[in-house]
Amino acid sequence: MRMEELADSMYIKQTDAVEKYLLNLVQEYFKNSGLASSTSREYIIKRAVERMKEEMEFDQLGVLSITLPDGIKRTGAVTITLEDLLGEPVIVPKHSAFNVNFGTEQNTACEGNDPRLSDKRDPLEHKHEISEINGLEGILSTITGKIERVNGFLHKHKNKSVLDILVYTGKKSVIDLADLENIEEKIKKIVQDIENDITGYRNDIQTKVTQVNTEIQTVHTEIESIKQHILDTNKQYFEQSKAYANTKINDAVTDINNKFMDYTKKTELSPILDLASSVYTLVGSMEISLSNAADLKEYNADIPIAQDILDELNTRMQTLQDTQIEFLLEYSNDSKLMCSNTPHIIINDNTINGTLQTGIVFINNTVHISISCESDIPDYIINSKIIFNVYSKKNITI
Repeated sequence: MRMEELADSMYIKQTDAVEKYLLNLVQEYFKNSGLASSTSREYIIKRAVERMKEEMEFDQLGVLSITLPDGIKRTGAVTITLEDLLGEPVIVPKHSAFNVNFGTEQNTACEGNDPRLSDKRDPLEHKHEISEINGLEGILSTITGKIERVNGFLHKHKNKSVLDILVYTGKKSVIDLADLENIEEKIKKIVQDIENDITGYRNDIQTKVTQVNTEIQTVHTEIESIKQHILDTNKQYFEQSKAYANTKINDAVTDINNKFMDYTKKTELSPILDLASSVYTLVGSMEISLSNAADLKEYNADIPIAQDILDELNTRMQTLQDTQIEFLLEYSNDSKLMCSNTPHIIINDNTINGTLQTGIVFINNTVHISISCESDIPDYIINSKIIFNVYSKKNITI
């Protein structure tokens, strides 16, 4: 029997030369013996498959192929590791900190973005022995050796004060002294270039100044021309305005004089002013309530004269004795407003019941009111008011 391997780990069984010979003998036997039937070919195939199964022993062959998580199908002798199955790598030795949770408490691990790894904290003051720091003794020994070698080259400079004020701000770690030999020529050339630039700038500035002065002179000339034009024009306008104003003033004076002719002269007004000054005009008024006379038969009161009346009399240069006094009693009678001069006769049931009298006490500038009744003072008197009017002369002037 010959096995031939195809693609994708598939196999096919083919007969070799011996098997073909034997098969031909068997076929001839069945053909010549008359035992051949429609099932003879199937019988041969069936028996061949049974023999192949017996020879291959599928139960003992194991797995023919396997596909791992990486997607690659593997056949033949396959070695599978923990990494092929995407398992965690083996940690040897495995200590107590293996596979702990992240956190900020005890027995937890610190994550890479934990703020405690980047926040600013003042370090605690502490001390170390030189031997505790790896490599520090070697570094210090090297520095000490360099210092000792430098001390062998120590010397003094006469121009130390000048050298002390020199400061190097460049980035070179080594300065070639040969550069100093040409530095004077370079500086002279730079200075000469600067002086040439300054001379060029001065010439340019002088040219610009000359141009500006020319423009200023032109503007000045234009301004003077405009100024003269304005003066000439203003002079012309002034003369015209003056002539116009004089004409209007003369017309106004003439018109005013004509209007004055229609008015009375002050000398003609003297008799009228004298007459007006002798006329008595109102100085002031005040109202006096009689409500305090309720439930009384006799009522007497002295009411101070209002200060504004006295002030106006002083302004007019008049005294209270020079005035004319008016007393009016204002009351209601059958829903009609009545007004009468005082003294007032009080009538009750068509009979005389009493009197109301008023007067002036000049010594203390008060109004005296006196009511006398045989019975209680009637309501129409209690609800009434006395109007006190003062009149005097007033000097009229113009």
